[in-house]
Amino acid sequence: MSAAETVVPQLLVRRVLAEFAGGVLLVFLGISAMIAVTWVAEPLADWPGGRYLLSLLLGLAFGYAVTLVVYSPLGRISGQLNPSFTLVHWMAGWQSARTTAFYLVAQLVGGALGGAALLVWRARGAEFRYGATVPMPQVSLWIPAVAELVSTMLIALAIIAIARGRVTGSWAFHLVPILYGVLAPVAAPLSGLSTNPARTLGPALVADQYEHLWFYFVVPPLGAVLAVLVSPSLWPRNRQRILPGGDAPNDDARIPRTEAPRASGGLGDGRTRADRTRAWFRGPD
Repeated sequence: MSAAETVVPQLLVRRVLAEFAGGVLLVFLGISAMIAVTWVAEPLADWPGGRYLLSLLLGLAFGYAVTLVVYSPLGRISGQLNPSFTLVHWMAGWQSARTTAFYLVAQLVGGALGGAALLVWRARGAEFRYGATVPMPQVSLWIPAVAELVSTMLIALAIIAIARGRVTGSWAFHLVPILYGVLAPVAAPLSGLSTNPARTLGPALVADQYEHLWFYFVVPPLGAVLAVLVSPSLWPRNRQRILPGGDAPNDDARIPRTEAPRASGGLGDGRTRADRTRAWFRGPD
């Protein structure tokens, strides 16, 4: 098998490993940031309106931790890091079922290991239930479902806006954390504000919270799908692929011989070998 024929599997393995490592970091750093904020700012809960302020700080802490992972070299390799977004890629035909299956397994296993790493917090982590998300028990399940659905949709719309260049500059870095902070005082008490099945899986395993695990494997993906359906009416000029990441339409294909990257140097059109390979693997924008 020539180098040209193996480049796609090699890139797929690289992306799957990035999804796995990104899943570990997303869960561990995101929940750890929340545990640390609770540890330091817990006295705020006794102030008038302090619980809302504490929820806002927790949302900001988680949002910035997630954003740092997304902006890290790992996030730049694949950029999905959420089973909800990965399922949307598959449903829209932006990547094959095989790639989707690899990504989902990597994300969920990474999330589980990230949850296991939270055990380093010991009593402090147990007091916080390791960040486990559960629907509010005193209300109908529909209310937490709506809260989680709308929250995931809004987060996904923010990511779409950033990916399509509708939000640029420093706002592109701060938008998602600010949105988590704004949503947390309302959505977190109702649904836990998961927005990511892998983020829920890890803490659920270490906190022994399995009863509503199915809820977070159903509602956040529906919220992401809803965001994709709504986004064309908000930004009519969006191109076919409106979420970051994804593959060529058929990741089982091989790069034609005429498109194979040379061993070194440019490709005659001003692009490097890495640029050409990356552009082919991701498909048209």
